[in-house]
Amino acid sequence: MSTFFSLYKFALYFAMLFNAGAATEASGLITDGKSKEPLSNVYVYTVKAEEETLSNDKGNFKLLSWQALPVTIVFEKNGYKSKRISLKQDEKNIRVLLEPN
Repeated sequence: MSTFFSLYKFALYFAMLFNAGAATEASGLITDGKSKEPLSNVYVYTVKAEEETLSNDKGNFKLLSWQALPVTIVFEKNGYKSKRISLKQDEKNIRVLLEPN
């Protein structure tokens, strides 16, 4: 019974992996809308899923999402207006300007 269960788990995992599809990748640079300086620690996340990241000290971010396209991504930082963008394909050079409140 143990061997059967192990094979079942493997088959189930393989089926889930096969059906998941390819990841959508979004990456780019987040800057202040007025000064054009890079913004660090901007919270970047997908609306319908649980993928999230923070921009680094140079304002760069990279986010992978397993949800089907289109994917809506939100950018939030205290003291700035949040921004939403919708991706219909992988985007690797997104330029995001966050406007101060």
